[in-house]
Amino acid sequence: MRSSILYLLVGMIGGLVTSAHADEADVAFSKELSECSAYYDIASSTLKEMNVPQMQNIADKLFKSKEASLKMAEKYQTPEKVKQQIDEAKKQQLALLPNDKSLMSLMEQYRQPCQSYLAQPEKRLAYWQMATMQ
Repeated sequence: MRSSILYLLVGMIGGLVTSAHADEADVAFSKELSECSAYYDIASSTLKEMNVPQMQNIADKLFKSKEASLKMAEKYQTPEKVKQQIDEAKKQQLALLPNDKSLMSLMEQYRQPCQSYLAQPEKRLAYWQMATMQ
């Protein structure tokens, strides 16, 4: 009887530890996706404001990526938390811009990683699951 209770407790504790790692991974991945959503929002808005017809198609693609990263982030965090993370990321990203029309610094930092996260989210989540394991 005691060994059964011990196995049950060990199993429950192991499940809690695994769940805690998953939660940390979810939070970290959601934060990255929120940063991507902020980047895509800034980039698409900036391109739309330029009012250059050749850039509208790119702005539309960036807007769709913003929506995709937002939706994905909400799989791992509440919509309220994701909105808060996006607002914070937008403030930080806008502060990095030399002016409101120069996106180069943001593109250099976010373009490739964000494309990767959206194309292979399971790979990035697996990274965070390993990184948060102790």
